[in-house]
Amino acid sequence: KIYKFLQKHENLIIVWHHRWTVSLLEEFFNNEEGYTEYQSEQDKYLNIKREPTNIKNTTLSERQNYIIKDIKSSIKEILEKGHSLIIVYPVPEMAFNVPTLLNQKYLYSKILNRELEVPILTSSYDVYKKRNKIIFNVLDNIQHPNLYRVYPHESFCNTKILNRCLANDEDHLFYYDDDHLSLEGSKYIVNDIIKVIGKIEINKKISR
Repeated sequence: KIYKFLQKHENLIIVWHHRWTVSLLEEFFNNEEGYTEYQSEQDKYLNIKREPTNIKNTTLSERQNYIIKDIKSSIKEILEKGHSLIIVYPVPEMAFNVPTLLNQKYLYSKILNRELEVPILTSSYDVYKKRNKIIFNVLDNIQHPNLYRVYPHESFCNTKILNRCLANDEDHLFYYDDDHLSLEGSKYIVNDIIKVIGKIEINKKISR
């Protein structure tokens, strides 16, 4: 349905975001600091293997190659149809439910009669870079004048706290669970997307 839509319409601006790393690694997130996205080792691995329907029992490396090939061909097909493509890179994962953990830490401080400063929850920027290395390499090596990029980690990582990715600040939660951005968190990414759309529109006017 998507490709039929792309064929039917011309000169679209497409925004593409996906949690590619889970599919590529076939593992849910472990922040390497005591929190995991999964409850047990049995739940750690992705149940559905991303492989061609006519090929079974592939290795992880083979499945990764199929996924990478599919990503590249999908991007190529979109761009060859004359559309502009904005790729949104991986959003930092936390591995803990941000609202739940923040509430627990805040209430704990209140019970102990400590100052009620809002705890700032974070995850490791180094772990983020290590986990998403494959997809970064894939996306970074695709070049096209109508291909644009938005980097969520630039809004949340290595900003207020060195080498950390923020889950919240004093006023807002950036996540509504462990890896999905909240409305407030999404605003950062949406603003970046809007800026890119502005550049695309300017380029279209110039090319006319």
